[in-house]
Amino acid sequence: MHRVSLRNLSALVGTAGVILVVAALYLGGHPGAVLAQLGGPCLGIGIIGWCVDAFAVARHRRDLRAFAASTGAVYEDETYRYSGRFSRYPFGLGKALKQRDVLTGHLNEVPWATFTHHFSVGNDLLMELSDEAFQVTLVELPVALPRVEFVPENLATRLARHLGRTDVDVESIEFNRTWRVITEDPRYAHALLTPRMVARLLEADADEVVVRIEGSALLTWQAGRADAATIARRIALLTAVARRIPRYVVQDYRVAHGGFASGWERAIPDTAPPWARMPGILTAGKATGIDPGPPAGYGNQDDESFDIFRMFRA
Repeated sequence: MHRVSLRNLSALVGTAGVILVVAALYLGGHPGAVLAQLGGPCLGIGIIGWCVDAFAVARHRRDLRAFAASTGAVYEDETYRYSGRFSRYPFGLGKALKQRDVLTGHLNEVPWATFTHHFSVGNDLLMELSDEAFQVTLVELPVALPRVEFVPENLATRLARHLGRTDVDVESIEFNRTWRVITEDPRYAHALLTPRMVARLLEADADEVVVRIEGSALLTWQAGRADAATIARRIALLTAVARRIPRYVVQDYRVAHGGFASGWERAIPDTAPPWARMPGILTAGKATGIDPGPPAGYGNQDDESFDIFRMFRA
């Protein structure tokens, strides 16, 4: 799926104008005059479109810098660290993968990030003319979970070959009509889709928003760029969805995959004994006696008191 953005369309029209102008100079005479009459406007339209897109990019960058300053987030112009972390659309496609206008911060101690993910398609000659940009916003989870994706039905139909056709139905007719659930493990998806989760995904701020769990991240993406207000709403939505992941799902995958996800490991105090601070066969650098984790006995598996982030916080 190739997105027809203003930048790509401007590049295409401008390139066509250049080709027509060059052809006009080569042919000369009446054919050249006709081509010049076509090529000149095309080139002008391409340049204007490119300038408008460049202005939009600059405005988006200023918007994000102001958002970073107001929230205490850290701004980066460009990074590559997310390029190989995710594998599903819009990741894992094209060439020259990179992330621009990257913000990382914390909301109530929950790590979040947002960036525009870029990649190019086609051959090397046309790569710069086919730049794709997607706004990705994520919150970090304290445990790695299998991939599951909640995609609005209208978008899922268009992206079926990228996302897959697997679907999971629940008892809510409205949910089944609104969302397509993409997963390789329907039983796991059903475990996630508790009544509280279903109700949250049917709220207004989740309308037309893709929500995906992939590894230790809960993320959403959209074609093009999002403004700061939209990003703030996405962070709030993702945090709310994460807090509705049932405790028994978290516990099962925490035990099965060795505990905490990268970036959420509890720090070992300097006062811990040497055997606890030095990696080894038995401890792997973790002092189990110092950090016992949550107490046994959770009561209702899906009650309001459960908080995936608090559960993993020392």
